Amino acid sequence: MEVKELLLKQIETHDYTSFAELEKCMERANIDYKGDMCWHLDNYPNLILWSGWKIEFFRAINDLLREKKIDIHHDNTCGMCYIIDGRLLQLPAAKKMVQYKEPHWLPITFSKRGVTE
Repeated sequence: MEVKELLLKQIETHDYTSFAELEKCMERANIDYKGDMCWHLDNYPNLILWSGWKIEFFRAINDLLREKKIDIHHDNTCGMCYIIDGRLLQLPAAKKMVQYKEPHWLPITFSKRGVTE
């Protein structure tokens, strides 16, 4: 199974999937995803969504978003998902979408297309 299919299957079967859960999924499949890239919002370079992956894995997520197979979610509970999953970025949490001077982490989760909060 290719990585994009693996990530999609994880997200389709686990609503509100975190990057931490995606990492655990790839580890179970013995996939080496670790790298030095970070993913941020285009117009907000200091709002970091996740880091520590190789670029091709972020591209797979981007492809799924562009193909409208998955959605991104952000609310006040997303950070708690990462605490429960045991993986956090070592950055201050972003409280809102603004142009921060320093990098801040914006916790998000993924769901299959059409799941509403």
